[in-house]
Amino acid sequence: MRLKKQYLALIVVVMLVLTGLLASWIVGSVQGAKVAYVAVRADKSEFGMDENVTFSLVPLSQDVQFTVSGEHDSAGVYIVRLADDIDPDTYLDDSNAVQNISVRARSDHEPVIPIPRYNSSGEPMRMSWNRTIPQYDAERGGYVWYKATEGTYLLYPVYQWEYGHATKFMLERASIFHLDGLRVDHDISLDDSVFTVRTEFSLPEGAGPMSGLFTTILPRNPDTFNSTMTYHNETVELVPGQTTTVTITYPASGSYGPVTTSMSAFLIVGDITYAFGFWPYIIYDHVNNNTEVRYVQY
Repeated sequence: MRLKKQYLALIVVVMLVLTGLLASWIVGSVQGAKVAYVAVRADKSEFGMDENVTFSLVPLSQDVQFTVSGEHDSAGVYIVRLADDIDPDTYLDDSNAVQNISVRARSDHEPVIPIPRYNSSGEPMRMSWNRTIPQYDAERGGYVWYKATEGTYLLYPVYQWEYGHATKFMLERASIFHLDGLRVDHDISLDDSVFTVRTEFSLPEGAGPMSGLFTTILPRNPDTFNSTMTYHNETVELVPGQTTTVTITYPASGSYGPVTTSMSAFLIVGDITYAFGFWPYIIYDHVNNNTEVRYVQY
């Protein structure tokens, strides 16, 4: 009789252990099937001319464990300048627009804020951007950071790896913000194989006047074999509420496909240097066999 009781007790213990393991497996399976949603939100929609941009990573899913990290060059929260002629809300609803953003986010001109290892056990992660963008400097053999210009920007997170689950960053209206400051607009035209680039500068009301040096390297003339770089330097005087224009012309180059151009330029104001420019992308219409050249500012 005592032996039967011992066997019965052993069976109960085994059943309890198996029940615990089964419950753990079920919880783990459900946990693994869930998606951890994390929002990226700017603290406000408008940042002044001298303010750093502050934002947070905010967990949206309750009781869903996650761990993400983005501390390498290809991961983190990218700060992407949006096109001035497109409604910012388009990037929240149009998957093609978001796909274009994901490609742009890895360009040389978009700053990225590393994401330290972050998991569901912590509070929202506070982060900030100091309004600078990278430009590669061949002479220095690396990137140099310069002041960003006015515009509408998107916080676009890309993580390096995730652990034991699926994590999805959610883009919201709070992921988009406007940065006040020096405004730069480019008008690019091509006529008789000559590019004309008009760059307009303006300051917001309430800012002080500025005097600075505009400088850029002109594309090499395709009709000559001269490898010497040619600079365009011009002093500009900026007054709030007024527009100052710099006009540059140079020969177009390229004999295959659509003819395009690009520019990387700087405005040096005292000990502050602003970086800006544009690069082309081509839209192909295979149905009508047409191409359209557009330019993205940064």
